[in-house]
Amino acid sequence: MKKENLPISGLQAMFSAAAFVLLTLSSCESSESNELKIDKECSNVSIVTRSNDGTTMEYPLHVYAFDKDGKLEDKQTIASADETLALSLPKGETYRVVAVCANDEVYNIPASPTLSSVITMKANTNADVPNASEAVYSTAHPLQMGYANITPTATSSTLSIQMHYKVSSLNVSLVGMSAECTKASISIESPVEGLNMKGESSGSTTITIPIKKSLADASNWTTSTVYMFPTTGEQTVFTITYSDGATERSSAATYLSTLKAGIPYSITGTYDSGKVTVTGDITPSTWGDPVNLAFTFGENTNSTIDASGTETGGNDNADNQGGDNQDQTDAIISTIPAPYSVWNGHLVAALYDTYGNQLTEAPASPASGTEYSILLMSLKDWNNATPSTAATLASEYTEGDMISWSIPTTDEAKVLFGIYNKDEFKSSMRKANADAINATSGTKYLCDDAAKYFSFANISFASREASDATYHLRLVKKVKIKSE
Repeated sequence: MKKENLPISGLQAMFSAAAFVLLTLSSCESSESNELKIDKECSNVSIVTRSNDGTTMEYPLHVYAFDKDGKLEDKQTIASADETLALSLPKGETYRVVAVCANDEVYNIPASPTLSSVITMKANTNADVPNASEAVYSTAHPLQMGYANITPTATSSTLSIQMHYKVSSLNVSLVGMSAECTKASISIESPVEGLNMKGESSGSTTITIPIKKSLADASNWTTSTVYMFPTTGEQTVFTITYSDGATERSSAATYLSTLKAGIPYSITGTYDSGKVTVTGDITPSTWGDPVNLAFTFGENTNSTIDASGTETGGNDNADNQGGDNQDQTDAIISTIPAPYSVWNGHLVAALYDTYGNQLTEAPASPASGTEYSILLMSLKDWNNATPSTAATLASEYTEGDMISWSIPTTDEAKVLFGIYNKDEFKSSMRKANADAINATSGTKYLCDDAAKYFSFANISFASREASDATYHLRLVKKVKIKSE
């Protein structure tokens, strides 16, 4: 099975470097209800946190166990890695274990949650923001969450939970600002308002982050690292507002992509004669090569940037914001990859021509500028995904330099079913060190936005079951390419 790199210093943390939940037989007394559970043999769930890689986790650490109905069975909180955490759970019953690392001073964490309970950022006001009457929903503290299912049956069992950042991080710098500037800020539209214990997002808001003058250079204005919930929709609108005390000016840019959890965004702007030129890096740490985001905006001017970071236009009419990045070419290459092959470390499940027709082989000498698309299948195979967490797994998955993976549609699932057992594809999977596909009868794979599932033993589709039911998951990504 393929082992993923874990970029601890950047975006992910391993809970207890892998966190271990040790199950030992005990009397069944819940620390949540503190009531003896009569006639139920229980396991004492001890959680030992340790790290051998220098990972810093933001304590306190909250751990919850929910029953099949989403009700809280037990919970415990520890303030440091030196403390021992223990839960008491009846044997033979399945629980959803949720771990949350968050600063209680800036996050609203329900005292006795259900699986549907929502974690939000606490609102605050900031006088450093122009027109600072609005609440600010950003913080200097990250939020991490991890999930696992457990059915304690033996006297001793082991469970590991991998933590993920559930927030985006942002650094903003404005260079060459006028000496008359007294305040500056950046507003970001459509971050979610919170996440429930399933990892599902809810609500949408706007945040405003103050940008402060550098003490070393009065022409430079910067933020510290700020954490915010990821954005919703298909695009993100940034608005930089700056004031000289008498006049306030705003400039906006529309980025045709979302800000994703677990990815740091860096924006550097240069002020020049009333216009601000902004360049930035979307840097997924060691997950892959940086994706450059660059755009230009000035006073009362709106710019549009496609998902690849290329500016596609701008004008003075705010009604013309947005756009469609469906015609974007992701790569220009000299050799078109063959179906069922390995391309740049990725598995090619299918190759399509300009008109969407599936090809059985790659063209040997395509005309320059001819467009194709390829369907990639993820190297990783999940065996514990739920309908409520599948979208999060897809948004967080990165394979080499590839981000923005998705749950297969029913048509894409049919493609995977049609090729997974081909000898050449099996050979490519071994070459790429990919996880095996589980084709045993009864094994269910999610598809169609996790609304349905299918089996590699039988391609028939069915509506998925409860939101906390566990499934397999194989992700896909469509890439548009063009011949040199």
